[in-house]
Amino acid sequence: MELLSVPEYADAREEDSSAARALRLRDRLRHRQVPLGSLDLRPLWRGQAFERYADAPMTIRRARALEAVLDNVALPIREEECLVGTPAGALADGLPPGVDEQAFAHYREINAAIGERTFVTNSDHAAVDYCGVLEVGLPGRLAEVRRSHDAQTDPARRAFLDSVAITLEAAIRFCRRWAAACRQVAADAAPARQRELSRMAADLEAIAEGAPATFPQAVQLVWLIQVIFNLEGRGAMAFGRMDQYLYPFYARSLEQGQEKQARATLECMWAKLEEPLMVNPIQNIAIGGQTRDGADAVNPLSYLILDVTRTMGTPLSNLSARLCAKTPDAFYDACCEVIKTGIGFPAVFNDEVLVPALVSLGIPVEDAREVAFVGCIETFIPGKMPPWSDSRVNLLRCVDRVLRNGRDGLDGERRGPCTGEPETLTTFDDFMAAYARQVEHMVAEHCEEINAHKRALNGADFTSPFLSAFIHDCVERGLDVNMGGARYRDFHGPAGMALGSTSDALAAVRLFVYDRQQLTWPELLAALDADYQGYDGLRLRLLNAAPKYGNDVPYVDQIAAEVVRIFTTAVLRQRTPSGGRHVPLMAANVSNIPAGREVGATPDGRRALEPVSDAASPTFGRDRRGPTAAMTSLSRVDYRPVIGGTVVNMKFSPETLTGAEGTAILRSLIQTYFRQGGMQLQCNVTGRETLEAARRNPEAYRDLVVRVSGFSALYVYLDDAVQRDILVRTEH
Repeated sequence: MELLSVPEYADAREEDSSAARALRLRDRLRHRQVPLGSLDLRPLWRGQAFERYADAPMTIRRARALEAVLDNVALPIREEECLVGTPAGALADGLPPGVDEQAFAHYREINAAIGERTFVTNSDHAAVDYCGVLEVGLPGRLAEVRRSHDAQTDPARRAFLDSVAITLEAAIRFCRRWAAACRQVAADAAPARQRELSRMAADLEAIAEGAPATFPQAVQLVWLIQVIFNLEGRGAMAFGRMDQYLYPFYARSLEQGQEKQARATLECMWAKLEEPLMVNPIQNIAIGGQTRDGADAVNPLSYLILDVTRTMGTPLSNLSARLCAKTPDAFYDACCEVIKTGIGFPAVFNDEVLVPALVSLGIPVEDAREVAFVGCIETFIPGKMPPWSDSRVNLLRCVDRVLRNGRDGLDGERRGPCTGEPETLTTFDDFMAAYARQVEHMVAEHCEEINAHKRALNGADFTSPFLSAFIHDCVERGLDVNMGGARYRDFHGPAGMALGSTSDALAAVRLFVYDRQQLTWPELLAALDADYQGYDGLRLRLLNAAPKYGNDVPYVDQIAAEVVRIFTTAVLRQRTPSGGRHVPLMAANVSNIPAGREVGATPDGRRALEPVSDAASPTFGRDRRGPTAAMTSLSRVDYRPVIGGTVVNMKFSPETLTGAEGTAILRSLIQTYFRQGGMQLQCNVTGRETLEAARRNPEAYRDLVVRVSGFSALYVYLDDAVQRDILVRTEH
């Protein structure tokens, strides 16, 4: 157990490179096993606080619960670290003195009964105002809270601000506790490590007293805030536009000749992203894009972040690069060089589509230009919104329901509206109108189910005082982030899945049933009911003779565009209970695999229960005319209404992108795609042979990183179905 703040090696050698130290730390964290029998003590501390303050308003009780965690959690310091902070201190080998099993169970029950928000009810997946807190520091933000408290007259708002103040005071003490731990370890450390630990302690004391003044202090403060979110149980908390809010500190480092120290600080942070106890550790980092006034935002720190990402190779630094018309080719090339390593970073996003999409919702263009991403690829305005939430909508299932007049093919249950038996749909336009009705019904039903979860929550009992401290207007208004405090209302993202499969299925129906009249409805439905058993010839014809999305064939590409239009129009009609928006995505994460188990055989030749196509990508293996053709097909879809984000996966053979010529090819593909209106692109550059070898001998490839969907991961630790799904993607 790593619970004691003691050095693990005799000396920290000054000649040891920062990258080597950080890589050792990364590997240790990556492959660390949590000991059997370990206890998470957070429910104990939280339960004790909830009981101790039982007569206080719930927002105060929640603040006291976080305070109890920060005041009691152990503070492990590892030899390779130049930054401190980990959720690992919440684990222990046994109960603390004076607490027996019965008491532990009692406090856990109290904690469980009070409960927490969930992802659907806006608990996590947020990016906070790191720019603002770096300007004033924790004490400065605490002073702002106290000024707002004195200006309020509503007791409920004053109580809420009291709870915010409690959490900030606890965070400041948390910094001081870490400083004391560093000094304690330094007393027994070798000289080089002693100097480093003393510097770390001084940095921690500085950010406890005021605003950070140096790059290491700024990064340390950001990291500790992230750790506190994780100790609260909040997952996928994004870092936002790191190259923007840290750049003033980095520029000062360069002026003072401290570039090596700055790099070492980031390398250590990237290594610490591998913490095994992080809750949903996909912590998105955004770089590039535009400034608030529309200028190119790329700066020297943008390049350093790319280089550190390349060096460290952690799949958990979910790096996203915003690109626009002003982005220099040098930044494109730097992004492409990192992509070529095979780690799947950065995913690239098109400002020329994404920023206007946000403006269309009424968000001022200056704020829209601040866009970053949470979780995988989800659109977010840092520090100005409640936490994101999303869910999945299976668009292929709606084709199934049109074919069966509102019933699902697998079980025959009616779940959609009656749109007529297929024979009554005399034209393909009639069929698409029926499809639109099925989608509209599914979306409305889906959003109402989500809204019911949100409405069922009593917001006053589920405040987020620490998170609210870093969201614009919460402190000024004296309101929680989820109760009207944030500048903008919440986004919930219904994600449309299976665009490729859906478009292919609709194209087959159009071609063989309507245009050529080579297939009758009874013949097609009989083949689908039989899962193509005994209909091999028909299945091969559907697979090979009908056009497939992703091959620059307008016949099917226009159907894909219509599917997206129908879906996004249906979603954008919906509102959340708080007055926020349901905003559409075209994404799947890895849900395309279970989504396939919801749908029987479909007219594209897909058999029952097989995975549906991934996100907005063509169906794997069916885009056979190369990446340019695939991108041309993709660009025929209008992605401006897909405000929540989209995922397009492309897979390249490493041999096709070698050297400067390969970099230029990849840059040209991205630039062309974005000029044509593409919104997002992410690439796997890991050959099929490597993936197959990793499946045969996982121990030899345990550090192989691949892009999965909106995130990267260690390939050999993925579920077998996900590994196979990646393996069958078209390799260009």
